[in-house]
Amino acid sequence: MSWLVDALTNLPPPLAVMLLAFSPVGEVRVSIPVAMLVYDMGWGEAIVWSLLGNLAVAPVAAWFYVQVERLLRRRERTGRFLDRMYERTRNRNSTRVERMQEAAVALFIAIPVPGSGAWSGVLVAHVFGLRWKKAWSYYYAGVVIATFVVALLVETGRWAL
Repeated sequence: MSWLVDALTNLPPPLAVMLLAFSPVGEVRVSIPVAMLVYDMGWGEAIVWSLLGNLAVAPVAAWFYVQVERLLRRRERTGRFLDRMYERTRNRNSTRVERMQEAAVALFIAIPVPGSGAWSGVLVAHVFGLRWKKAWSYYYAGVVIATFVVALLVETGRWAL
């Protein structure tokens, strides 16, 4: 972990915050607290840089998931595995997803808990075969909501202390 801290200290703070927001592990749940508490950015500046980094995830993740699936489907065995996994996931959650569709992705991204976020929201949309022309606005809404929720929580915690 020290290599990450060393790498980030050599970058300008806005770029470091954007990279943290783009990362698949922490996203805005890490970038905003780091921006506000480590780099002493105001909540507005932290939101802007975190949003820029996290909104860039969608096109990259969508492309990445398609490429990985294409690579895995080259082998018959992994292709069958993906088919079974997708079918099982869709069957288990089909009523919820059918009812809410893209809004389910937005809610999944917007609630700042471990395992949710932009990278996993794009993966959920990919697995359920949601059309991107419709899902993009919901995806971005989820990212914006998550960013403001995390900023509010950090600012409230900083104020309380």
